[in-house]
Amino acid sequence: EGELAEAWQKNLEFEKRVKKMRAKAEGGDGEAMHWMGVGHTYGQGVAKDDAQARAWFERSAAARNPKGLASFGDCLLEGTGGPQDFALGLVNMTEAAYLGSDFGAYFLGDSFFEGLCGLPKDPVRARYWLK
Repeated sequence: EGELAEAWQKNLEFEKRVKKMRAKAEGGDGEAMHWMGVGHTYGQGVAKDDAQARAWFERSAAARNPKGLASFGDCLLEGTGGPQDFALGLVNMTEAAYLGSDFGAYFLGDSFFEGLCGLPKDPVRARYWLK
């Protein structure tokens, strides 16, 4: 009874949080949009759905949220939840990095270091983004 009741209570609290975050996301909050995208990516509190995750990340990116820009860029680069688009993916990752996304900066640094995604091997640029 104790463990089951505790698990049920945690589930109810998480459902309330999902409802609250969805309302914030639908109201234009870029961070909440990113949170919803992550939920759909992993199936946490909502159905696991790559297309829905990508849609939330795209909305978050449009709101200029650094995490949303990086996550949407990753979806574009990988072709997750929709068509692959290297050019737009790199644009989103770069914008994310300039706005302070660690993921975006790491991605660019690694890509320049290894010469990935059509970028040249450039240790100077790699060091800039990885610092």
